[in-house]
Amino acid sequence: MHITRRGFFKALALVAIPNTGLAHNPPSYTLNRFYIAGLQYYKGLQILTHMRPGDTLTLRAEPDNIHDHYAVLIRGYGHKLGYVPRTDN
Repeated sequence: MHITRRGFFKALALVAIPNTGLAHNPPSYTLNRFYIAGLQYYKGLQILTHMRPGDTLTLRAEPDNIHDHYAVLIRGYGHKLGYVPRTDN
């Protein structure tokens, strides 16, 4: 079978960039499920009533944390919510 250069790139584009509408419905992945450690000490309990599945939370490593050098801070809604539990970080 003979394929032209134009045909090759056209076929490659169809395979590499399928039109699935992912820009509007990005895929979601569950990496782990855990409770937020320290939720009661920060703004977590106040914000908990506003949280919905699919809301974006930010995870940030805190290597200078005096209690746990592997600490991972969880932020959402512009506030510190707590930490990933030590057993999961």
